[in-house]
Amino acid sequence: MERLRFILESMGDGLIATDLNGHVTLMNRAAENLTGWKKEEAIGSPISNVYHIINEETKEPVTHPVEKVLTENKVKNLANHTILIAKNGQEIGIADSAMPIKGTDDTPEGIVLIFQDVTKERKAEARLKQSEAKYKKLALEYEKAFNGTQDAMCIIDVTTKNDKPEFCYRRFNMSAITEFSILNEDFALDEISRFFSNKVTEFTTPKQLYGETIGTKIESYCIDCYYCKKNISFKYEQNGKTWHTVLVPIIENCRVNQIVSSSRDITHQHKAEKEIKYLSYHDTLTGLYNRAYLDKQLSNPDMENKLPVSIIVGDVNGLKLANDAFGHYEGDKLLIRTADILKCACRKGDIISRCGGDEFTILLPKTTEKDTMKIIQQVKMECHKYADEIIQPSIALGAITKKDHGQDIYELVKMAENRMYRNKLLEGKSARSSIISSLKRTVWEKNHETGDHTQRLQELALGVGTLLGMSSNELDELNLLAALHDIGKVGIPDHILLKPGPLSDIEWDTMKKHCEIGYRIAQSSPDLTPIATGIFTHHERWDGRGYPQGLQGEDIPLIARIIAVVDAYDVMLNERPYKKAISHNEAIKELKRCAGSQFDPKIVDLFITSLTKPAWIV
Repeated sequence: MERLRFILESMGDGLIATDLNGHVTLMNRAAENLTGWKKEEAIGSPISNVYHIINEETKEPVTHPVEKVLTENKVKNLANHTILIAKNGQEIGIADSAMPIKGTDDTPEGIVLIFQDVTKERKAEARLKQSEAKYKKLALEYEKAFNGTQDAMCIIDVTTKNDKPEFCYRRFNMSAITEFSILNEDFALDEISRFFSNKVTEFTTPKQLYGETIGTKIESYCIDCYYCKKNISFKYEQNGKTWHTVLVPIIENCRVNQIVSSSRDITHQHKAEKEIKYLSYHDTLTGLYNRAYLDKQLSNPDMENKLPVSIIVGDVNGLKLANDAFGHYEGDKLLIRTADILKCACRKGDIISRCGGDEFTILLPKTTEKDTMKIIQQVKMECHKYADEIIQPSIALGAITKKDHGQDIYELVKMAENRMYRNKLLEGKSARSSIISSLKRTVWEKNHETGDHTQRLQELALGVGTLLGMSSNELDELNLLAALHDIGKVGIPDHILLKPGPLSDIEWDTMKKHCEIGYRIAQSSPDLTPIATGIFTHHERWDGRGYPQGLQGEDIPLIARIIAVVDAYDVMLNERPYKKAISHNEAIKELKRCAGSQFDPKIVDLFITSLTKPAWIV
């Protein structure tokens, strides 16, 4: 009995024995510690008082195992999540079993309850379950992220062979499978595994994503990622797309076991970046380099190694006149044509830039003064090829050559500009004269007229001007207006100007604009400025019903009133696409009828008086 008592007291598990009525008869030290009851207090007390248990989750009392044994006479174990409430109120997670005590004749004599503290185990189990749940959640999130991203991702296994790393594809996400066409109609999903063992240098897809070159390039980046143990990013182009790829090493025990590759299609971004870079250094109209690029090259130290360096500065003649006469669209065409001329005249490697509205600068590395003059002559020859154009391209040029390292390149640019401006002054009048002559020729061609019409108007207008006692300067202006009063018609579309029938309201509004166009042309040329107002007002009427301003009476400039009469007379005597010619007498009759309404009556009288019937009058 003593030996048995010693064994029971030494047990780590709690032990409580009861009689058949459920009263405690025996209790070891471990049971005392767990329940908080002393042996002396517990013996004779109901087991439910000493051993008070509840459900861990519901906190409700549970059926006592002793009661179950007493009822069923067989071994019973506690359900999971059972808590023992100690005497001091402490909650202890326990596991137990209860079994009947039988006598020699197998008759029940009592119950023995063995139980143990499993609080730590349950906490460990709870932590394990939490960890598993967290892992499953992370795994689901990883899977969702891996397959949900639009980036093409793959996992690369890293192995070593003869101390050298080898890289084989292990897994692709759905974006990679779709984007790179890893699967097509001939491949079942389970056959994708045949790609997994492929080395990055050997991997191919139906779209041939990776050839030998790309595969080798990717392998080299994988090697960098393996040895450096850091992220590696790179760009490459394949199948008409630009890809940005990031390699991320997965490190375990200081060794890279896997590499995660993430590739993003940046085709549109890459294209936008290229366009931005292009626009930052190029002129959008001509496609030439711009001032920013020129400044970059001028300050480039490498330019010092390319002496002699020549600089040509050019300024387009007549751009304002082209804009005023035909609109900025035609002015832009003149600039584009000028750019083409410079391209034809220059050599490969020469830097041609448009530095402003009508300014161009050419940087010529390793070019002597003699060779520079040849290029200038070539520019002029190219300009002459457009002699039949309405506005023939003309460029005032100035040049200089840097021969020594000590010369300031920016000072030389200024000197070239000064030479250009000096040449522009010398050539300007000639260029303007050439443009005006070209515009006059164009007007004649558009109106089916010749120089004879101009000559007749000048003769008729001067006759009236002489009778009015005009000064020599005023007669010169009248003579010039007679020649150029319709110069604005160069800006009127041919289908309106040459229309044989009546004009629509919209067409007539367009036709009326030739006065304003002619005014702008005259204002842009110092030689024509004195007659600009005359050009603008030569379609005004004496009664104020003319255009474009609706001026009346003597508010209309005198020279404009004279041209209105003589031009109407000459037009009536000569056939036009929209009318037949009439006789001299009929024309005089019409002038008299319109005197006081359309025409200044005094000018009509003087004109008739001045008219000594020349041979060409019918």
